[in-house]
Amino acid sequence: MAATSDKKERLVHAAKRLFYCRGFAATSLADLAEESKVPVGNVYYYFKTKEQLGEAVIGAYRDMIECWHSVASRASTPQERLKIWLEKYSSMCVGLMDWGCPFGRLLVDFKQQSGRLGHQAADLYIVILDWVERQFAAYPDGPREARRRAQTLVSRAQGLSILSVILEEKSTILERFAELEAYLDDPQ
Repeated sequence: MAATSDKKERLVHAAKRLFYCRGFAATSLADLAEESKVPVGNVYYYFKTKEQLGEAVIGAYRDMIECWHSVASRASTPQERLKIWLEKYSSMCVGLMDWGCPFGRLLVDFKQQSGRLGHQAADLYIVILDWVERQFAAYPDGPREARRRAQTLVSRAQGLSILSVILEEKSTILERFAELEAYLDDPQ
């Protein structure tokens, strides 16, 4: 059983990397088999279609986001929780300065290729926005501005991930993320 789940995990990991670097349409199942070191015939055992593999990639990203939220939720204040989330997001984006945020790249790519996968990828942002909104709702002025603030934070963070691709200057991007973190103390 361990070998079975190992092969499936390797396929999903390979798909995350190749979909990020090449895009969904440009990645073949043969490419995925080669990257994951899983025989091409076995790919079909785990995933009948490339779309099923796309769903598994979205699920892996959802698990990662939920893990971030779980870790951040241990902090005692909403500001601390949001700062932990932002640190996790910025670390991912700065670590992947090739194409920006993998969620955003996946969303655009999947929207172009498959409406269903595009909607599932968009749900990653809904999960993020809803969690961030709950944190802002716990601020002293309550839920009145929570959705707007959540949209502002997530869109600014996403914008910085795109800027990281353009500038290719890690220190500048980290400075901008630090400024965004300061916004969390007074998000007016």
